Amino acid sequence: MKKTLPSTLPVKRNIHFAEMFRSQQPLRVGWIWSALVLAGVGGWLPSANGQTPTVWSGGPGNWSTIANWSGGFVPNNGNGGQNWSAFIDSGNAANSVVQLDVSSSISQLHISAGDTLNILDNRSLSIVGGVVNNNGTISLAWGGNPTFLAFNGSTSIAGTGSIDMTGGSFITGSGMLTNGVGHTIRGSGNLGSNSIFVINQGTVEAGTGFSMLIDPQNAGAGTAAFNNQGTVRATGGGVVTLTGNGAGEFWGSGTYQATGAGSRIDLVGDVVVRNTTMAASAGGEIRGVGGNNQTLDNVTLSGNFVRAD
Repeated sequence: MKKTLPSTLPVKRNIHFAEMFRSQQPLRVGWIWSALVLAGVGGWLPSANGQTPTVWSGGPGNWSTIANWSGGFVPNNGNGGQNWSAFIDSGNAANSVVQLDVSSSISQLHISAGDTLNILDNRSLSIVGGVVNNNGTISLAWGGNPTFLAFNGSTSIAGTGSIDMTGGSFITGSGMLTNGVGHTIRGSGNLGSNSIFVINQGTVEAGTGFSMLIDPQNAGAGTAAFNNQGTVRATGGGVVTLTGNGAGEFWGSGTYQATGAGSRIDLVGDVVVRNTTMAASAGGEIRGVGGNNQTLDNVTLSGNFVRAD
């Protein structure tokens, strides 16, 4: 059964969907690398903060091939007694497509514009060290087995690139992940895995044919487990689901948008949303789903807001 609510005003008190539909009342509702200089292909990169840089040689190839890296080892912390900072490919003229064919853990990751890192099916990449500079694409491929991108410790993603998720792919880890201004996380998968805090200053998006689950850490009542300072959106029939699984709360000065026919922001699992803006337009919906309560506290709502039992 589907019930449609009118366009609404800002919420100034806690609203539980169960209560609302009984009453049928309208809602009131690191390391800084600015000095990095390469002297041609064989240029020298300084070690920083105990981490050893290694540069991809350019073009396509497998992560596990030693000859593709300048450092003489496959980048995986502990190899050669080093902690590694991987550069793909530090501005090489050849566009690079790197296949992560072995699970690895590194301290930093830097991807240049036009370059791609594919994390293959049943593989994982862990970042331990707090710095990701992505001006290209990180793709989490899925072929029936889970694929993981783990951020361990507080990590900031800078750059204008994207993380593209598919199927059974997971962004997980520990600590705080900041998706920086200008950077995009998009596609289908699980962002958070009930394990990390997330600050979104950029964009999180599910487009045509995609479904993104946002499941931040169990932080308890009154804590912003997912702090949206940018944009979370569903477009072209895509679905973004916010789950209260484990008591993760959604806060922030940014917006949650559902734009276009069939596009939805779904609220499930006793989710709590506070101090933010939710907007549906051009046939999109903000939707409360299932038999759980969803709590909206000081949320400005506009557009089509429905309950789907």
